[in-house]
Amino acid sequence: MGAGLETLLVGGTDPTGTPQASVFATVIRPDGNIDAWSQGAALPAPRAQAAAVFFSGTAYVIGGLGADGQPTDTVFAGHSGRRDRQDHDLDRVDGPEAAGSACRCLGGGRE
Repeated sequence: MGAGLETLLVGGTDPTGTPQASVFATVIRPDGNIDAWSQGAALPAPRAQAAAVFFSGTAYVIGGLGADGQPTDTVFAGHSGRRDRQDHDLDRVDGPEAAGSACRCLGGGRE
């Protein structure tokens, strides 16, 4: 997910398809090059195929597949990992608190 020149890589899978909890951050410079990736604090739980968005200065990781490969209904939210803050923590929050009144997530499914 990205906000301005800042980009986060959250969760995903390893080569065996196992969901991961890792978080990495970088900045895309105006010349198109990227800074070195820095590793942040891990997600509270592994996630793959999750929705991710920046909204009002907060990074959200919504749903996705858990460590068991099953769909989840959790939302993680936290600081985006800007280098001046030196944090990447994304903590679990309740859905309504995370979504507020202006961010909506609809649809999805698994065949």
